[in-house]
Amino acid sequence: MRIAIVGKYPPIQGGVSVNTYWDAHILAAAGHEVHIVTNAGEVEAEYRIAEEAYAEAAGPTGTGAVTLHGTVSDPALLRLIPAANPFVSKLAGLAIDLHRRRPLDLLYGYYLEPYGVAASIAAAHTGTPFGLRHAGSDIGRLYRHPGLTATYQEIAKSADFWLTGHLGRRGLRHLGVDDELIYTTGPHSVPTDHFHPDAMPLELAAVIKSLGATVGTGPGFDPTAPTIGCYGKLGLGKGTDRLLRAFAGARGRTGAGNLVLVSSGPQHALASLRRMAEDLDVAGSVAILPFMPPQLVPNFIAACTAIAYLEHDFPVAAHRPAAPRETFATGRCLILSADVAEYQHFRDRLRSGQNCLLVDPRDAEALAGVVHHVLADPAAAARIGSAGHQMTRDLEDWPRYRRHLAETFTQIGEDITRRRMQMTMAETQAALARLYVDEAFRGWFQHAPDDALAKYTLTEQERSILASIDRKMLAIFADSLRVKRGERIIAAFPLCALAFGEETVVRYFDRFYDLHPAMPGETTSTALIAFGRFLTECIQVDPDLPGYAGDLARYEAAINQLRHSTVDADDLLLLGATDEPPADGPLLPTARPRTADGVMVLAFGYDIPAIADALADGPVPEPAAKPANVVLRPGAGGAPTPFGITPAVAALLGECTGDQTVEDIRAAMAARFPAANLTLDAVDGALRNCHARGFLRFGLGTAT
Repeated sequence: MRIAIVGKYPPIQGGVSVNTYWDAHILAAAGHEVHIVTNAGEVEAEYRIAEEAYAEAAGPTGTGAVTLHGTVSDPALLRLIPAANPFVSKLAGLAIDLHRRRPLDLLYGYYLEPYGVAASIAAAHTGTPFGLRHAGSDIGRLYRHPGLTATYQEIAKSADFWLTGHLGRRGLRHLGVDDELIYTTGPHSVPTDHFHPDAMPLELAAVIKSLGATVGTGPGFDPTAPTIGCYGKLGLGKGTDRLLRAFAGARGRTGAGNLVLVSSGPQHALASLRRMAEDLDVAGSVAILPFMPPQLVPNFIAACTAIAYLEHDFPVAAHRPAAPRETFATGRCLILSADVAEYQHFRDRLRSGQNCLLVDPRDAEALAGVVHHVLADPAAAARIGSAGHQMTRDLEDWPRYRRHLAETFTQIGEDITRRRMQMTMAETQAALARLYVDEAFRGWFQHAPDDALAKYTLTEQERSILASIDRKMLAIFADSLRVKRGERIIAAFPLCALAFGEETVVRYFDRFYDLHPAMPGETTSTALIAFGRFLTECIQVDPDLPGYAGDLARYEAAINQLRHSTVDADDLLLLGATDEPPADGPLLPTARPRTADGVMVLAFGYDIPAIADALADGPVPEPAAKPANVVLRPGAGGAPTPFGITPAVAALLGECTGDQTVEDIRAAMAARFPAANLTLDAVDGALRNCHARGFLRFGLGTAT
């Protein structure tokens, strides 16, 4: 395919530009013709990658040919009031011109502003399918701006495809994006072709000398001393100033050490950092290098004893920096802030002092102690780095990520072609859609086409078009639609397939499709939820299946319903918003607790969660009946989270309808469980626990 990626691209520094860089070369290496439409050449000096400065060290720029098309700055011509650089118009114009020279197959806007907006404009004027991919700041900050929300909502719904991680999937559904248009980016991986323990260390002494990067006069970079490295933008919450103070204190105790920052930002921030280094009397041992090309970052990491990543209090909830995993993959010791550690999906593996060094950068004494540990014992830091690499080896699978991305774009191209094969005339499309999905109507059409089409308002030309359709090809295409939908829906019921055999689920799907063929405009999500109800009803009365079959089908149908439905909390405007737990004092008697949006409370005759876990090891023999209660809560990544609960908690949640006060619920629970002698504290404690787990919301707060 001929793909134009509209987005950031080096020489812009930052996570999004780096992702665009690697993804573009992956697609080019997979055989696609890749063009980058970017405004990278106009980026402010403080955020530019200094490509010329690193030209000798950088080496090759990647695999696969990528062609750059950059916007041009001309202040004399582009004089606007108020002052602005019309990036959206310039990017859209570049993409349109690229299409005119030779048609594009796909436009891909990577980052909503200005790139996604520009891609949508170019698509509207060229008819080229376009898709979008967002970053954390897109949906965590820009989307909330009242002047941008409506624009992003409209381009979101008009896109032909979306690439997103699990965190964004439910939010896109809430916007009205069809689930069939959402493709996951797959398990992300650091490019381990570059980030690995054998990466060639950058000659830091030579680079620092050639760039004159030492902050002040003095001994300068000491290649025999331990080196703390840090890379990324300057700014609030990045912890750079705290790291500098900690380094000064630690170096004062050890007498040796280097601090190398690959960083930049506003000139006043850089000047402040230099003054601080001079005031702390470590300017000669501190170097500030300009941003470097992405393929050179692993060499910088390899040249350091430890890498510090101290981001804290970051305002974007969806932010997921790659630096920690890049450091682990390269096998160097990572000094990591507790804030960033908390939202790593591998946080349970982190062991401070063993495979990383965790610290709260707001605790100056603790941070100074960690930095001193690295400078005083670089051998111990090396062991920690090696352990960190071993700990995360299974997280990185760069060949799989490359393969998944290439296959995803191939699938996107095929799906768009299939969706766009439909004819645009409304009545003709309706008749054609029915021919595709309704076997009985198709048979009628083959024997008496005029009678079959009588109910549709068609011109003679339209009738002629439909009558001329090759019957064999029509049958093949209709069957492919059935198979495609079946694959998606059947794959959503893995527990039923494991328990009863996939052939059983396929048989019931075929029966479902005969009764409920795909309808024009119907989404796969709608059909999937309807099939869950159908499957549950059928399996409950199937005498050849085990007694727990109906419960298992109902459980899996509920999971799919919750996964493919949206609730108010999925609104991207609420991303990162928290509902604080009740105060430690007594609950306000007039508060009206209610189950949180999307929460389901299910009662089963069998211990279905245990059966579901056991199915992973093979078929489960007929277990004894054992009542079980389960709460399903919407998960942030799309998949709901199941919790086993007691009958008393299930009864408590049943009372929390939002109509009853806490006082009413206390009385109701005491009446329902008289033998348990439930105390006020016991009921209140259960309410608090359910709230903390996200099952409940309180209508009126707590007592003061």
